[in-house]
Amino acid sequence: MNGIIERYKYLLIQKRYSVNTIKMYGSYFADFCACFSPKDLNEITTAEINSYIRGRICDIFKNYRAAKILQRPSYRQVSKKAIDKIKNPMDDLFD
Repeated sequence: MNGIIERYKYLLIQKRYSVNTIKMYGSYFADFCACFSPKDLNEITTAEINSYIRGRICDIFKNYRAAKILQRPSYRQVSKKAIDKIKNPMDDLFD
């Protein structure tokens, strides 16, 4: 299986893809091959490929949503009294 992945990467090199793109596409292709590892790639049906893609897209969106939720800032409840205690710089100008 590694031979086909290396040939795929070589094809990307010939097409002058960037190093990072080759690494990323190679990783994706290796995951794809691992998913169907006992099978020969020529025996994989279109329905199996579509099912794999649907599953991967669902995983990607789940991870994306989780990351977005974790990035949201958490706001503490600030009381009106706490806000009133904040010094207003304009007060110094008019004293």
